[in-house]
Amino acid sequence: MSHCVNLEPNSVYVATQTIIMDTNNGTVFTEKFHWSLFITDTHGAVVQHHWNTRGTESGDEEYASHSSVASVQESTALSTYLVFTKIAPTLSSTLQHSLYNIFEDRLGIPYIRNRMVGISCRTFVIEALGVFDREKWLDFPSLAHQDLCYIETIIDARSKDVARKYVLLRGQGMQSLFRSHSGQIQVM
Repeated sequence: MSHCVNLEPNSVYVATQTIIMDTNNGTVFTEKFHWSLFITDTHGAVVQHHWNTRGTESGDEEYASHSSVASVQESTALSTYLVFTKIAPTLSSTLQHSLYNIFEDRLGIPYIRNRMVGISCRTFVIEALGVFDREKWLDFPSLAHQDLCYIETIIDARSKDVARKYVLLRGQGMQSLFRSHSGQIQVM
């Protein structure tokens, strides 16, 4: 079963997606998530930005972006987008161009080596928000390091909460569950 989430134009969202492992005992849902940014333009077109493996045997990683439509499907064949959190409206159409450079020196490095130095899809998203803030590309009060940590903690907690409920309620009235966990973070 899949549902759609409508994203507002000119906005930045952080999305988390379940990481599902197939084992001999069946499918296992983990409390680890793939993090990505969804950025919408003035017309509502959506581009997903994330740090992921290239699908090679060595597990080399890269920055990737994928165009989508204004409503994003919450589930794919292998995983489910659990939480879409609106961070802020955007003030610049150029913010997407800076994403390629965030971990430029780590492109093509196997994921195991990247994890050893703290590079992941999650740190990519948090670093991107920091870049957007420093460049004043978000309609948002200035973020201090502790604000970025707060955002990361809140999104992680929301994702774990929804993942636990998803495992318990799989296939039963999921639409209201997803709607209740999408929202905007308030930084104090």
